[in-house]
Amino acid sequence: MAFDIAAISRMARTARTPAATPSPPSRLVGTTPGCYALLISDDEYHHQAPGISSTGLKQLLRSPAHYQTYLQERGSDSPARRLGRAIHAWVLEPHLFDQKFAVWRAGARRGRAYADFELAHRGKTILGEAEMRAVQGCAHALLNDKTFPLRGFLEGARDGLGQPLVAPAKTEFSIFWTDEATGVQCKVRLDAVRLEDPVIAVDLKSTDDARPEAFTRQLLRLHYDLQAAFYMEGVRRFTGRECPFIFAAVEADRPHGTAFYALSPNSDLMENGRRKVRHALGLKARCDRTGKFPGYGFTQVMEPVMAPWMAFKAAQEDEANLAA
Repeated sequence: MAFDIAAISRMARTARTPAATPSPPSRLVGTTPGCYALLISDDEYHHQAPGISSTGLKQLLRSPAHYQTYLQERGSDSPARRLGRAIHAWVLEPHLFDQKFAVWRAGARRGRAYADFELAHRGKTILGEAEMRAVQGCAHALLNDKTFPLRGFLEGARDGLGQPLVAPAKTEFSIFWTDEATGVQCKVRLDAVRLEDPVIAVDLKSTDDARPEAFTRQLLRLHYDLQAAFYMEGVRRFTGRECPFIFAAVEADRPHGTAFYALSPNSDLMENGRRKVRHALGLKARCDRTGKFPGYGFTQVMEPVMAPWMAFKAAQEDEANLAA
């Protein structure tokens, strides 16, 4: 039987309690008023499931024209995206890694041998040896960092008799709902979330610098605050609870430095993300209503403005050495 996400969406949209599960039963894993969760693949989530994702909202913040281009080109790939997907798979779904990835270990990607390898692994993402070492190094660093028990969070805990004490986190968990204010259908796919008290969500981020100042700049530049706020709205709609959102940051290059950052529900960054979400959803509704997806709309030549934090500041000892 074909998997009809749209049919499940229509059935779950009006569900008031965890109702009888529509076919196929393994995919719909829960409903709350106007909200439902599905166990689906990455491809189904990105290309079949209805709704706008946080990535789409980020593109709308740049301009509706950028959002429209993103919809047309979202299947494009890059080394950074490839590495990020592989780290996610190795950490969150290790049992599926070999179904999604293959490793080429024979040098340059050319010649008949490589063509045969591609053919034999059609549909998989092919990594080089260096990329695979980076994936394993990043995963090892994240899972063994003592700051946050990521391994235990993902795997759960059992007592001496093997009985579960803490349920394992749900990984690659997809939630769908409709925003009442705009009528826009929304969707999120959480890296890892624990739905029981205390509810916690974790998102993995590869970066070139995991230190606080550098990562915070990346967080704002790439709108991770929007992502956190949007994901937390999905979790709140599904569970009825607010919770912290934790970024597990790992540096792609050796020695794969790690850091964990938590955005609490009432933090300034989370509130900043909520404002971005509301603005982007409003843009989406207007574009849907008018059928127009404008670009930047600048009307004059502008002078760049330098914020105080952008100003160059030499260290005092450097100034003293130059004057000597």
